Amino acid sequence: MGPAGTKQIHDYVIEGGSYLGLCAGAYFASDYIEFDKNGPLEVCGERFLKFYPGLCVGPVYGPFNYITEMGARPAKFTFDDQDHSNMNESEIQGTSIQKCSEFKCYFNGGGMFLPYNKGKPVVEKVYEERNMEAKINMENKVKANLKLEENIVIDRKEDEVSLKEKENIENPYVLTLTYQEDAEWCKKGDNSIAVQVLARYQGITGNPACIVKSEVGKGTAVLSGPHIEYDSCSLDDDNVYLKFVKDEICSYDHDQNLWFSQLLKHVGLL
Repeated sequence: MGPAGTKQIHDYVIEGGSYLGLCAGAYFASDYIEFDKNGPLEVCGERFLKFYPGLCVGPVYGPFNYITEMGARPAKFTFDDQDHSNMNESEIQGTSIQKCSEFKCYFNGGGMFLPYNKGKPVVEKVYEERNMEAKINMENKVKANLKLEENIVIDRKEDEVSLKEKENIENPYVLTLTYQEDAEWCKKGDNSIAVQVLARYQGITGNPACIVKSEVGKGTAVLSGPHIEYDSCSLDDDNVYLKFVKDEICSYDHDQNLWFSQLLKHVGLL
């Protein structure tokens, strides 16, 4: 896309357009990103669009892998969005929209949104302990996908980075979040951008935002770390990494349809 294309997106939204950023699109539209910091896939730095005036840090659940779906998870979160004015009341009855209860959807590599004004974030990886049975199951999954990896053509050499990706397969983690007081840090970002938190991760220290809405100039941007656009039927039945994700999120398919439709309404697409 390059700087010229990015500026076109920026100007389009500022002048009244809408932007929906999902996973990578959410990182792209934040003020600053930290992806796999201190890891083999590290990408950290300022971004141009700045529709979210804060940090986007991830992957919240890791490690991420560009070749396979080994980083996929059923992410848990709850919605803070109470604007149901465009929803049919009969559709809401009995769903997580009415109960504001736990919701799960497909996640793979997404970030969490951290505002500057809460203080300087301290983000740490907490590695999951695996018993021997779980370790054997993961090793079997890796073996089942070796042929898939060998058949994928990637536009880079088999270098140290890709080798480290494979080494990380047995070390799943989740990020934890705390804040340190830092007056100078709190001054960062564009305070003119109004931000509404639409949803928050559950089961993560600090319950950071996973979906946010920003009023940018005359336009609107909605950014999501999880892949809320996917229901269970959209995931590959034959992928061993996705089977348990499908099993976990299938009971939320109706809610997923309603909530994703709600996000589309926020950006004027429905």
